Amino acid sequence: MTFPWLDLALFSFALLLSSALVWTTTHLCRKQGWVARPRSNRWHRTTPSLYGGAPIWLTCILVSLVCIPMSDPKMRQLLAASTFVFVLGMADDILNLRPLVKLAGQIMAALFVVGSGFVYPLHHNHDVNFVVSVIWIVGISNAFNLLDNMDGLAAGVAVISAIYLAFFYGATGSADYARLAIIAAAAAAGFLVYNFYPARIFMGDCGSLFLGFLLGSLCLPQVTHVSGLPALVLAPCVVLAIPVFDTAFVSVTRSLRRQPISQGGTDHSSHRLVQLGFSERDAVLLLLALSVVSGAIALVARHVLYSHAIELVAAWFLILLFFGIYLQRSYSMTGSGKMAPVIPDSVTDRMRMRDAMLIDATLIDATLIDATLSALSTQPIGNFGDHESVPTLDA
Repeated sequence: MTFPWLDLALFSFALLLSSALVWTTTHLCRKQGWVARPRSNRWHRTTPSLYGGAPIWLTCILVSLVCIPMSDPKMRQLLAASTFVFVLGMADDILNLRPLVKLAGQIMAALFVVGSGFVYPLHHNHDVNFVVSVIWIVGISNAFNLLDNMDGLAAGVAVISAIYLAFFYGATGSADYARLAIIAAAAAAGFLVYNFYPARIFMGDCGSLFLGFLLGSLCLPQVTHVSGLPALVLAPCVVLAIPVFDTAFVSVTRSLRRQPISQGGTDHSSHRLVQLGFSERDAVLLLLALSVVSGAIALVARHVLYSHAIELVAAWFLILLFFGIYLQRSYSMTGSGKMAPVIPDSVTDRMRMRDAMLIDATLIDATLIDATLSALSTQPIGNFGDHESVPTLDA
């Protein structure tokens, strides 16, 4: 593992640089009139500055080039592909590209990264792994794009996910990838200072696609480096569970309403929480807390017997499924056959709905924690590779 003080210094340096660049971008965009105007299909009602993804990208690139040796060609190729995705997102922010054009660009970048060696070890067949890896990277890129729907949500999840990835890489001795994850976390954190409610700047597609592509790609070497065990193969889905959950939630609910998935709207998990009585700040904090729990579960899954790890991961996904079903109840069918939000009659009703959901969530989480502690206390802890009976997959 890398020396923690050096990691802290790296994080602090990148954080300060990101904050300074975001502050500069905020004032420059406001001076030029480059601000987000309120729209009927968007949640915000203020006029934050645009192009916040630019300082995130610039911080990641500059600090990486200065602080990472770049001896691994895969690292250079990842940064190059991520830069291409950033440019694609910036073009969309400025020119409003067609969805198919954006998708084609993302697939090209994903093919380049996967071809360089970032492969998801899901199956013994390399072709299957190649296709799954491309789908994963493109999917997570768009998941972060969809998650960027409320102040501080996408940036906060990016910070948490990147920190967990940095810890995983540091624990396995992959210092360069750990540093890249630390830099990504710091860049997103510097942006989060100005993006948390009430936001003064939005990251735009250039930021959300860049962060999603970078973190989605970074997950893959970590899985390949450690093992091909089923629980560890699921580790990226666990670390990035909240973007995956929100994308799946919106995709399913919009499909049920026969609404295009790519169309913007105010029906994301964060919006549903507000309709259930949460403030915007509390809704984001709850989802960030769930992201912390997801990363912790991925961490625990690395250090228990694989059978318990699979049970733990499955239990967490089941909890998220029930959470999604609960959120879906905040919409009801109107007489015209369309879905409309269930608005409580009074502030008291909103508070009761919110408190009931929090109590349910707390009880479920307490049960999961108790089961985890029981597994840890009854089974030996260590690397999965220490058990001879554990199956492996060839990447």
